[in-house]
Amino acid sequence: MTDARRDEAARLQVLIALHDTHLPKCTGPTSAGAARSLRLRDTVLYAMPTVSRIFSNFANGTARIVVVRLTDATGLLCAVPALRALRGAAPNAHITLLGLPSAAELAGRFSAYVNDFISTPRGPRIGGDYDLAVELQAPDDELHTLTEQLGARFTAGFRNGSPNGTNDATQLRVEWPEQGPELLRLLLLVRALGIRDQGDALEFPFTPHDRSELQNCRDALALVGGPFVCIQPGGRLPERRWQASRYARVADALAVHGLRIALTGPASDRPVAEAVAARMRSRAIDLTGCLTMGAYAVLLDYAYLLISNDTGVTRLAEAIGTPSVTIASGSDVPLWRPSDRARYRVLWLPGRERPSAERLFSTWPDNASGITVEAVLDACDALLAEPALKQRAAVRAHLARLRHESRLARPLAPAAAPARTEVSRVLRAS
Repeated sequence: MTDARRDEAARLQVLIALHDTHLPKCTGPTSAGAARSLRLRDTVLYAMPTVSRIFSNFANGTARIVVVRLTDATGLLCAVPALRALRGAAPNAHITLLGLPSAAELAGRFSAYVNDFISTPRGPRIGGDYDLAVELQAPDDELHTLTEQLGARFTAGFRNGSPNGTNDATQLRVEWPEQGPELLRLLLLVRALGIRDQGDALEFPFTPHDRSELQNCRDALALVGGPFVCIQPGGRLPERRWQASRYARVADALAVHGLRIALTGPASDRPVAEAVAARMRSRAIDLTGCLTMGAYAVLLDYAYLLISNDTGVTRLAEAIGTPSVTIASGSDVPLWRPSDRARYRVLWLPGRERPSAERLFSTWPDNASGITVEAVLDACDALLAEPALKQRAAVRAHLARLRHESRLARPLAPAAAPARTEVSRVLRAS
């Protein structure tokens, strides 16, 4: 056996060992997971000559990798753990992220993992000299066509069903898991390449511009340094919004509890926020359309908690670490639900999920109406009463006063954490 063949065999054994370490161990005579593991091993064996050359390029820093993720801005956050793992395996490689225009600003925040970003709408695209193309999202024919146009020497991605899909010396296709959060599904593909992940935590890097922009918004500064809650009642589709009257009742109960209310969201959500404010008995500060994503993330970092529909802001809160209560109105909750269910509460009616195709939303029954005001307030009360979260809120309020007090006309009064009372009881008594 030549030295090259021995090196090839050694790399193969390493890759198989990595797969044996990372793939779930399945016991019992009938195990679909065991069958998937065997199919994955067979695929790696077949594709090993190309994969080993890519790994060799990882080591010498010459690899060129393109990652395809065609989602909106906050949807990109779910791919961060996979990007972090790729960068850890290839610290000197040139990694390009191919995504939709709306994700460009957020992609720029992750320069530690991505060297450049290519913004592309759906349509004709051009390729590049890439060693590896990685599809970090659920499989579909249009996605596969795009990746083929990139002309990468090797492609890794997902496929639907089994044994459908092609595996050969130029690509590795892993069956798309039917269960589990999306970020863990994406990490399965990274592990299939023999790369060890570096945890599943989300991230959102702040920039100095984010804080300076927040300082220029006086209405936002009126909130920081004291106890406040962000309520984001909007959403792209009306069918996936909880009723404005119910948001107003929740906001009033929290205001009685001593919390100030910030209504947030993009400019397109302003009519929804105005409808909530009009139904409130207490005063709210309407910040819809006033802040960029970065400045809003800073504000959210100072907030005691977030209450919203099941939109991308839920992922943003998880990336920052702000406790949240999410009212899910029929989306695929298991796909995006945070793993920390104590800090991030999701209220939904299992078994009544809407289909994922947007064209079906208008004819699907309203699911959000089944979530009561009392259920939302009980979830808020549980978060506000958690000692660790109360301590986090107090620390954030102190930092906010230190950072922003000089920009106010008059200093903010020291803020105390809300007392241990149940806001749901406050509502019922009112």
